[in-house]
Amino acid sequence: MRLLGILVWFLFFISCNNSVEKPIWVNECSNFVFPKDTFHFQSNSKDWSAILYSFTQPVELSIEPERKGFRVIVDRNSGIVEGPAHLCLTSGKTNFFFTVNLLNTGDSLSQMVDYRSPKTVNPDSNIQHQSIIHKVDRFQNLETVIDANFFFEREYILSPVVKTYRAIEDKPLTAYYMQAGSCAKIPISSSFDADKGRFNISAGILKDKYGNNIADGSLIRFIYANGKNIYRQESLVKNGFAYAQIPSKNQEIYKLYAETNNVKSGVIELKYSTKETVKIKNIIEVKEERKKPEKPLIKTELPKTTSTPAKVLSKTMEIDE
Repeated sequence: MRLLGILVWFLFFISCNNSVEKPIWVNECSNFVFPKDTFHFQSNSKDWSAILYSFTQPVELSIEPERKGFRVIVDRNSGIVEGPAHLCLTSGKTNFFFTVNLLNTGDSLSQMVDYRSPKTVNPDSNIQHQSIIHKVDRFQNLETVIDANFFFEREYILSPVVKTYRAIEDKPLTAYYMQAGSCAKIPISSSFDADKGRFNISAGILKDKYGNNIADGSLIRFIYANGKNIYRQESLVKNGFAYAQIPSKNQEIYKLYAETNNVKSGVIELKYSTKETVKIKNIIEVKEERKKPEKPLIKTELPKTTSTPAKVLSKTMEIDE
């Protein structure tokens, strides 16, 4: 039993002597200026390794022995994302952590960044733009802009012309887009094709309140009635125009208007004609109506329509002029 006790005490003594003491940071400081700073540590232990854990990535550091310890140096000659970090010193299975704040040397190139919001502007709601100006270096660290502030904000009134713009001309990432607004008025015109026995209807040019052609693919509805039934055709806008073709049955007279969203044109009358091709231009806006006298025109073919087949909406409703 006595020998067993001596053996236990001997093993405990050996284990105590093998413990690694925390190294003493000789030139301790709170900031780690990357990559020029060198840290000196005093320790009796050997075989140290060092890793710097930043909040973006770990960086392996080099260890060089000194007479009473070792020093920690940075091998690479580049900057880093600034902020809090931990220096980890390891000997065997023992780790020691030291808190530091990473800083760059301050000689890196920086550039101004103009961030615009929103990236796509709809003139129906607002043509005011927010600009947030900030400055970053080549390691993506923010730098102060004005009076120790990291951001500077401005408001701009934009041009309502549909176009892709750049806040900084040579920086594609600063691009923003002004899109077309909603249709402000619907001019419509009609012509009768006697050979094919149909009315050709055109709506356009369809523009927003700033004079931009409304967006391609916008839906236009053509509503027309013959006194008994009300029909509807739908057509998609392309290059500011929408078209519809209405067959003339039994020389019927139709009353027609076009609409989109909350905008409605005036009402025009479609009459059967025995002339080869007669075009009656009824340029109609939301609040006024102008009619030009009938003029015989050279027969032409309209572009293929994108309208949908007409649907009967009602058998009892009348269209009010």
